[in-house]
Amino acid sequence: MSYLLHIETATKVCSVALSKEGKLVQMQEIADDQFSHGEQLTLLIQKVIDQEGIKISDLNAVSVSAGPGSYTGLRIGVSTAKGLCYALSIPLISIDTLTSVLNGICLTCLLKRPCKGASKGAAVVSCVANSVSMCFNNPL
Repeated sequence: MSYLLHIETATKVCSVALSKEGKLVQMQEIADDQFSHGEQLTLLIQKVIDQEGIKISDLNAVSVSAGPGSYTGLRIGVSTAKGLCYALSIPLISIDTLTSVLNGICLTCLLKRPCKGASKGAAVVSCVANSVSMCFNNPL
């Protein structure tokens, strides 16, 4: 099974989602004016992992918004994603926030495209890259 963790910290919303085989299975987010990303991000990650009943080591890749956006929020999201990927030896997928917004890309769009046969490693990255390309060419 292919699990991808998705992290969004570019705005006031701190959001974490988990997809399995290209379908959204869990999502948690907090939106407040306090920018509590640093305090909440790892808790949200643990919550989606626990709700799905998997271990963090079951992740195949992590995607993270790369900005533009809140500098501190982006640093928190990217640092957390990079740390997870380094510790688990899995790919880190960077999603340009502005390009995504301008092209009508959202997490739901990415997750509608199944990643058939994707396994740990490059196949997952390729699948997500193809999904992004498909979304650019065929906006919802």
